[in-house]
Amino acid sequence: MTTPTPMKHAPSQQGRTPNALGTAPTPRTIAAATPPVSTPFSAMHAVFSPPGGQGPRSSPQQFKKSPANSSTLMGHPNNAPMSYDSPSAAAAFGQHLGMGEIGLDGVGTPGAGALNSAIGTMQSHTEEDDRLRRLAKVMEILEPFKGRVSEAGLARLARRTGLDDLWEDTNTNGVPTRTLIIAGKAVSADIVCSNNLVLSVTLAFPGADDVVTKHSDQANNILLKNLQLKPGQSPLTKTLEDFAANLERLAELDKLCVLPGLNCHDAIAGVYESLERLYKWDLEKSFAMNPQQSQEAAEMAALCTRHGRPLMHSRARLGMSLDYWKERWLVPTKNSEDREFSDRHESIYSLLIGCAKSDGRLSTQGITYPSVRVSKNWISESVEKLNPTPEEALMASGPILDWQEPDPTLLRNPDGEAKENETAQDILMAGGKFPEVIFTATFDPPLVVPLHHFQSLLGFVDDQVSQFMDYHTYDNLLLPPPPGTPHENVMPRQVSETRKFTCFTHGTGERKMIDQRHTLHIHKRIYGYTIKELPFSHPKQLVAMMPILRQYAMLTSLLEGSFGTRVERSQQQQQQQASRAEKSDPAKANAVPVVTQSIGDGFDVFMETRSGISRPHPAAEPTSLLSSTSDPTPKPSQEDELAVDMTLFLHPQPAMKLDFPFRDGASADMMVEIGQEGVVTVRNQNLVPMGSEKHHRMVRALQVMCNLGIWVNWVREEL
Repeated sequence: MTTPTPMKHAPSQQGRTPNALGTAPTPRTIAAATPPVSTPFSAMHAVFSPPGGQGPRSSPQQFKKSPANSSTLMGHPNNAPMSYDSPSAAAAFGQHLGMGEIGLDGVGTPGAGALNSAIGTMQSHTEEDDRLRRLAKVMEILEPFKGRVSEAGLARLARRTGLDDLWEDTNTNGVPTRTLIIAGKAVSADIVCSNNLVLSVTLAFPGADDVVTKHSDQANNILLKNLQLKPGQSPLTKTLEDFAANLERLAELDKLCVLPGLNCHDAIAGVYESLERLYKWDLEKSFAMNPQQSQEAAEMAALCTRHGRPLMHSRARLGMSLDYWKERWLVPTKNSEDREFSDRHESIYSLLIGCAKSDGRLSTQGITYPSVRVSKNWISESVEKLNPTPEEALMASGPILDWQEPDPTLLRNPDGEAKENETAQDILMAGGKFPEVIFTATFDPPLVVPLHHFQSLLGFVDDQVSQFMDYHTYDNLLLPPPPGTPHENVMPRQVSETRKFTCFTHGTGERKMIDQRHTLHIHKRIYGYTIKELPFSHPKQLVAMMPILRQYAMLTSLLEGSFGTRVERSQQQQQQQASRAEKSDPAKANAVPVVTQSIGDGFDVFMETRSGISRPHPAAEPTSLLSSTSDPTPKPSQEDELAVDMTLFLHPQPAMKLDFPFRDGASADMMVEIGQEGVVTVRNQNLVPMGSEKHHRMVRALQVMCNLGIWVNWVREEL
């Protein structure tokens, strides 16, 4: 091995390497020419020296034997103080040393430039994706917020819904105002504003039929109430949420209109006209059977026992609704305050009639689902069929309705010409088509039914079961378990709630407050489905499914009254009222009872007058919901907690088995069944003889109260 000659400087003196010919050093290699500065090259040179500086050092000529150390490949003078064993090592180390300044920008591993470019592109895409995700999250948070009532907010909302907006300077009663015109294809609204305050709203339906325009005043009043300030409100707190919901509903229908062939407002109003004709016929039949009943009683009977009650622009909501059930509908209201309290606290189950795109939906026969038809003659003027066939008379259990089949609504070919006496087949042959729009019924509130009855309802409207539906048990949908609670759909389940009730002692009128522990047992878990929307092609399909809808609306009322969120909302309202009472008068705070339900002591009077249940004034302190006495503050009793065990059955029809203490150590055991039309029956009870007067009164009380906890107290004290 070649060793350095004595005339050569030690390797530790940087900058003094021999040249390529092995001759004397050049002036650049003199020690004074380069100061002893520590560089990466000196570090590399130390690597090839033995540890501790002992033993001979390797000659630089040895490292020149590697191809990677050639001056051609490395691109720097051959007097470099280090060398590499492979081109890839040299190129990689050159990248880390920042050797681009000495002309090594193009040196690297094959494909390294493309790899670096791809990495940079991926980083750029990742950053862009992160920004898009953050922006989508922000938009999701801001989406529910519709803005404040102002001129700018109204215009912004109109643009968000896809409608056109235009401002005009106007004059109202000598006061300079501005009018915002919101327009679509088949609807327009003029909103008169003065200094960001709304003065009036005028809704118009250009080109619509009279069945649509005659309801415009009701729609105008609803929109104006959505925008005007209520007592105690300020422009800074008045939001556009209610107005936005109604405007979006109008905009959705407007987008589906295809003028002049299809106006969705005309189609929905035609369904309303036919069902209104049926509703008036129900009222006439009800009065014919019982001329002494009140108008309200006849209306409630038509709503909950016959064919429903259609409404147009009602309950602060634009559009058509078909009510089919109301809680405690047998309890009449005495005045407007009672009626207002009933509408706010007693649930009304209804169907919101609208339109939607068909999107290739198929019926159960595998053909295109029937599209909308514009007609107001879905049922004949006589309503009842005058000459039914023998088969119809044999199958019917009541009056036979004379439903009609209107002609289909078709969209003509824009390039075609209308001909006299043209049939639907002629329009189709000329390039016409059916509208890609169908009728829809949105459930308000959504209704939970077992899966086998959901399939029956789909059969009424000729629809198919979705292949992508989620399967959950009926009890989990109606009474969801707390978040984080493990539960299995196949295992039995138990739900418990404790409620406070105000009851009375029969004969003495003494009132007391007791705790009831309700425990619901579900031994057999049955799958269910929450119905939010169904398509339909004829209003008779909605009428046909009402018996089943009322059945599960009644079951929902019974279960939610003892276990569901409705009681929790009632408790929250009472706590808020108690808090307000404490702030206004601390002495009254203790007088506000924490009572969710109670029973009254005048059921005999109620059975005679149908007015035994009195509702508290909406603005008053919470008192008993079923009380005819004037004492609002019953004293809690010292009795133990009353345990009421309930077992839920859903097949073949919904039923509940009840067990609770009765009197003198006895236990009450009975089966409550909920049949179609929401009619309840009590079977297998061990308290009174079946079919007796007391048994009928017991069944009637449950039908009236629509609450198992209240009814249990009534049974214990009254029977």
